[in-house]
Amino acid sequence: MDFLNELVNAAKTGLIDKSWKSKNNLQPSFVLNDFKKGQKVLTYVTNRLELCDEFWFSAAFLTNGGVAVLQNSLKEFSREGKKGKIFVSDYQYFTDPQALKKISKFESVETRLFRGQDFHGKGYLFRIGEQYDLLIGSSNLTDRALCKNEELNIHLTLSADSKILKDFLDIFKNSFRR
Repeated sequence: MDFLNELVNAAKTGLIDKSWKSKNNLQPSFVLNDFKKGQKVLTYVTNRLELCDEFWFSAAFLTNGGVAVLQNSLKEFSREGKKGKIFVSDYQYFTDPQALKKISKFESVETRLFRGQDFHGKGYLFRIGEQYDLLIGSSNLTDRALCKNEELNIHLTLSADSKILKDFLDIFKNSFRR
């Protein structure tokens, strides 16, 4: 079965009928920090960083702890010469300037600080070949949000022709240019 048919089946399972058979990894799903199930948002992000060809992250906050838990994955990503973009905001002055300096040292990761706006969005997009994985929710780039806090995020698998993909990239690019 080709990717688009598998994606349609996964959407049916996740959005219409939970008994519909499809690939688990393509189904819309929640991504949480759930210690009882041994799940972390960080695991989702680091797994996608290993697989992806390119990424786009937007988050309101970045801390030294967030950089620390992502450091090895970003180091490997950069070593492979892949490209990523990260923007964070100065909303409520929570982003740590030292963390922004540290994350900007990864050569293949372009960073921006979104200034003077009440930006509080969080989105993580990964391109894996022709497939795009999008995580939208409440997790900032902090160690607590990625590993411990009760966060609520949803994972969507998208095709290259997806309206949600186009809209996310348009929003991201517009914000990244500011």
